[in-house]
Amino acid sequence: MRNTIIYVLVLFLMILSSCSYFISKKEICGTYAPLDYKNTYDTIVIKENNIYTRRIYDANNNLKMEMQGSWKIVDGNKVQFWSFFFNLDRDIDKYPELLEDTTGGMQVLFYKKKGKTEFHFGYYNDIIYQKVE
Repeated sequence: MRNTIIYVLVLFLMILSSCSYFISKKEICGTYAPLDYKNTYDTIVIKENNIYTRRIYDANNNLKMEMQGSWKIVDGNKVQFWSFFFNLDRDIDKYPELLEDTTGGMQVLFYKKKGKTEFHFGYYNDIIYQKVE
């Protein structure tokens, strides 16, 4: 009997750990900013109506881009953004043409870490935007 209980508990934990992480729309909505950027400052405001607005500033806090796009939860903790600027914290004063590339989409992963909501993207999922309000 004891072995059966242990077997059921282990099976339950395996199933639980294989499930996707789910984040609610309410948890997603808010204002986000990148962590540790030096050349740009970026704010993304995700709204409940599936629209997001974005402002990107250069290193001197001059507004360089203002845009909006749409978003949708596609799977658990994955969100699809449309008309997304892939900001890799490059020098947009030196390379202003980078700001012209806003037609593509981006799928990001949302997480809750130490009580804070954040999303990750990038080639190695190493770009992190954290909820600031």
